[in-house]
Amino acid sequence: MHLVLCSSICCSLLAASALAQSNSQVVPEPSPMEALAQQPDAHIVWMSEIGRMEGGGVLTVLTALTIEDAAYPVHRMHGVRVDLSKAEANDRIFLDEQAITRTVKALNEIQAGVARSESNPRRHIQGNPHSCFGVAAFWPLYNWPWNKYHELNISACGTAEGMGLSLSGRNKPGSYFVPDETPAKLAALLETALDQLRSH
Repeated sequence: MHLVLCSSICCSLLAASALAQSNSQVVPEPSPMEALAQQPDAHIVWMSEIGRMEGGGVLTVLTALTIEDAAYPVHRMHGVRVDLSKAEANDRIFLDEQAITRTVKALNEIQAGVARSESNPRRHIQGNPHSCFGVAAFWPLYNWPWNKYHELNISACGTAEGMGLSLSGRNKPGSYFVPDETPAKLAALLETALDQLRSH
């Protein structure tokens, strides 16, 4: 999985350009779990809040849950609901088990990239408010099958004091920056969710 390192300004311009190009080819659509949750007879069979990340006016809540369509009881999915909110916006994202596994792998790649950058001052993002690390799994110009879904995009970005996480819903405008959080912490929360889901 390739790492993407760029300045925050460069990343913003490239992401905007990439999103414009990708949107001309990909029609945004709900993820499989979000599509199930939107069904008129869908209901939550089980749920458990896994954790929260809060700071900079942004609140992120992760909830493990099982959703079932009452009209078709065999249609049941397990996953995580990610609620992103700030004063002027909010977003709700659903990740099924496959998407969770993919996201954890990407977060581990980002964390490893951040660690490697510590030995190179020119690439080190901690304390550098103009740099971010991302991975190809979240880059819109790659023709991944999941690019069309409204799922979670993540990058680690530097701040004057350290670093934080930039979260956004794929194919949705805007982002939610949570300072003083790491890819490793979010990966651990998602892995906890997977453990709980496997026992329900």
